[in-house]
Amino acid sequence: MIITAFNVSAGDKKSGLTLLVEAKWGTLTKSQRVEIANELLSKIKALDAYIPSLSPKDSQWLDAEWNSLASLPLEASNQKAFRLTSSPEYQTRKLKKGLEEISLALECIKKWAGVSIEREMFCWASASHDLTDKDSFNDSIRILVKSGKISLPSTMRRIFPRKFFLKDHNILKELITSVFFAQRW
Repeated sequence: MIITAFNVSAGDKKSGLTLLVEAKWGTLTKSQRVEIANELLSKIKALDAYIPSLSPKDSQWLDAEWNSLASLPLEASNQKAFRLTSSPEYQTRKLKKGLEEISLALECIKKWAGVSIEREMFCWASASHDLTDKDSFNDSIRILVKSGKISLPSTMRRIFPRKFFLKDHNILKELITSVFFAQRW
């Protein structure tokens, strides 16, 4: 389930994500942009639902450990911070927060599509930035898998994390530039 979250099928010509990949300059309409945002949002929500939330106890522990760093000598603080940021609890919080930020950016797109192109593009830029931070997301998922907090289907273990997120340039190059080109000229 995790790996296929953003895997675009080559034969699925109706997919909003396929529209994004195959877009020509200035060809995406407001409804197509909203379709892409909705499709991405549904996949982000599915991934978010798959990642377990922190328990109140884990959240309190993480907060207390993080707050204790200030009272430690620098070297000890750095070592503890490294251990904390490598913990499944920290990675769960980071991943959930990242997915929330992407969801907010995608909701923003739906709100401003066709109303204010500048605001819509700001929302796309935010979503694009967060969606292309694949190393951070993949590190979090890897740590959660290794700790047993989540599991990957056995058929997907060998290709993880290559196919998880969109290629870095698609949203910025194929959508934002396309819309601005069509609006400005």
